[in-house]
Amino acid sequence: MQGAVDYNLILRKAYQVSMHYIHENDMAKDIAQATAIKYYLNEEKIEKEKSNSWIYTVSKNLSFNYLKKHKRELSYSRNLFEEKLHVADENIITLLNIDEILNSQKDKIEMLVDTDKEL
Repeated sequence: MQGAVDYNLILRKAYQVSMHYIHENDMAKDIAQATAIKYYLNEEKIEKEKSNSWIYTVSKNLSFNYLKKHKRELSYSRNLFEEKLHVADENIITLLNIDEILNSQKDKIEMLVDTDKEL
């Protein structure tokens, strides 16, 4: 064993790296925690002199993985929103067409109503 490890220091470093990339406080905390857990699990394999580089690399990679996944989710949400917007646009166009038809036929409808009154 290499000696006592300051996990608070690991959390702070990992948090700073992840905040640099993702700019989301809660997610950066989650990534920092995941980095600290990975450090704990691999502590015997990590050279003390390279621990800062290891923390930086793992935090950066976890941040990038999050961004890739989040980008896919955003893309899916955007496509779904655009589909719903397209359907809404079609419904509005249909309503406008009905309104135009009714307005164009208004005189004829009024004439029919007047004819009915005479009968």
